[in-house]
Amino acid sequence: MLTVFLPPRFFEERRYAWFILLQHLLGIDLRFERGENDVTVLSWDTGTLDFQDQFFNRFEEPLGYCTQSALPAEIDYWVFGNKQVPVLYGKAGWSDHRCLADFAASSFFMLTRWEEQIVQAQDSHNRFKGKHSVAFKHGFLDQPVVHDYADIIGDMLHDKGFVWTRPQRQFSWSISHDLDIPYKWSSVKRLGVSLGGDILKRKSLPEARRTLMSFYNTRLKGNPDPFDNYDKLMDWSESLHTRSTFNIMAASPSKMDEGYNLEDPNIQRIFKRIKDRGHYFGFHPGYGTVTNPAEWKRQHQYLESVLNQRITTGRQHFLCGHPPDLWQLWADMGMTIDSTGGYADVEGFRFGMCVRFPVFNVKTRQPLPLLELPLIFMEVTVAEYQAYSPQQFLARLSHLCETVKEKNGEMTVLWHNHCMQTAFWKPYQDLVISL
Repeated sequence: MLTVFLPPRFFEERRYAWFILLQHLLGIDLRFERGENDVTVLSWDTGTLDFQDQFFNRFEEPLGYCTQSALPAEIDYWVFGNKQVPVLYGKAGWSDHRCLADFAASSFFMLTRWEEQIVQAQDSHNRFKGKHSVAFKHGFLDQPVVHDYADIIGDMLHDKGFVWTRPQRQFSWSISHDLDIPYKWSSVKRLGVSLGGDILKRKSLPEARRTLMSFYNTRLKGNPDPFDNYDKLMDWSESLHTRSTFNIMAASPSKMDEGYNLEDPNIQRIFKRIKDRGHYFGFHPGYGTVTNPAEWKRQHQYLESVLNQRITTGRQHFLCGHPPDLWQLWADMGMTIDSTGGYADVEGFRFGMCVRFPVFNVKTRQPLPLLELPLIFMEVTVAEYQAYSPQQFLARLSHLCETVKEKNGEMTVLWHNHCMQTAFWKPYQDLVISL
């Protein structure tokens, strides 16, 4: 066991960061004590390891650090194997046998995303733009840096003679599908909307002809609906030795919500296919529910009543919401896992993590009974927001997957059922399934 002596100021924030680094990632049993100076000391029977505070002692409690001036400015780099690991606070090095890199403050910055509370960089859906993050601007959004910090500290402890057994994680896939639109041709109205988009927005008569033929083949000839790709998605997950999670909406129809009827026989047949193959259900709260807890709760209760089972995992529609308010809402509603945590405009490691982890509310200064499963890769982000070619798309997915494998992490991918089989999506789909 390690005893961790922490400086008295911002004790809860420090304890959370060190818990993630030492216990959650390295698997070390911990005991926390209050120290008397600006040094964090890791202590065991035969040795100590000291870390100089480089961040929290500059500010007043409770939220003195939540300012523009506290954002990382001059980033140093710790050489770790063949990597350059960014040190957000402090320096990469030692002085008087003390580590000058403040790995706890750097981890806290990534894990809690307090940066997103103070930087005004929201899109039209009030989502923080990933390309405005410190991680993207400094080129390390592709690195699960909190894992790197833990690995560096683990090597330090090993070199100092501390002995423990590291947890043996295995690489895994975590694949989910948000059912925004379960069927393309659920009504004649959808045909009108699609034709309007083909002719007025895309100005493409060939697309309009393809739309008419698709509607005819589905509604009049009985061919499968273009968005009925549930078995293909489950086949893909099973080929990767995992099971999909289908996040189901229960919202009423609105401008931003399809509002499908969960009790419709066609929807019920989808649910049966998912159940029969042993895949999972999650909750996909409607647009705007992140600021409307009563409506969030209504939708959740309705979904559970229709499925006749408890649903404790899921993701907000449109990836809306920000930590810590989103996390507090989900914890208050009794949820166990949120997987909203990815940027809509750019893929990568938003929290510097590639495994699920317990979250912390910077406003209440307390950990929450909720895990975040970071969303690393969403197909719409890469193919539509960034307009990558199918080959670039595959290269990005492969690169991030290999990075997660290095950490024996969870490769989280979101692929919507409606992003398949079309002229645009089929080249992406074919390449990825071959992966």
